[in-house]
Amino acid sequence: MNNILNKSFPISLLQKKKAQIDTTWLFVFFRFIVVCLVALAMVILVKTYIVAKIDIQQTQADLFMYNLLNEKNGLSHYDDSINRVFVGTIPVADFKNPIALEERLNGHMDFGEHTLIAAQLILFDQSGKKLGTAYYNKEWYDRWIIVARTFWKGSGSASEFSENKTVLLLYPDKTTAPGILQFSVVMPNS
Repeated sequence: MNNILNKSFPISLLQKKKAQIDTTWLFVFFRFIVVCLVALAMVILVKTYIVAKIDIQQTQADLFMYNLLNEKNGLSHYDDSINRVFVGTIPVADFKNPIALEERLNGHMDFGEHTLIAAQLILFDQSGKKLGTAYYNKEWYDRWIIVARTFWKGSGSASEFSENKTVLLLYPDKTTAPGILQFSVVMPNS
């Protein structure tokens, strides 16, 4: 009997050690999988919050519209006697003579030899009747608007930004009425 115990004891000890080795490798494998999943999650989080490309075209278009409405030589009425710009008050007579308005705008908003932006400005009265159309940088507007309205949106194309602004129309007899100024700003994608 003693002989049987001695023989069975080493066998059960060997089985126990073999079971420990198997569970140790199982836990190592499990830890490896967890570390890989955590590392993958960290990479995804970092890639999600890193900004690789900064798109400022909408901001440039908004700034351009703001300058046209708020500057002395822009679209808004300027009173020389009190040296004041009446922001958002658009003289209708300027849109009756769009060539002079376009020359004034092209001279005021000069980007030098680099053409960065072009715009179409359409003035409507409150009922929706079109009072006139003017352009800033008409030559480039006619080129870029075709490209902006295609399906291609990558580099080498153009983007259009449209916005309607509520304005006050100033008629030649000094009466005012509400109106809408429609901006269509186009600029190339770099």
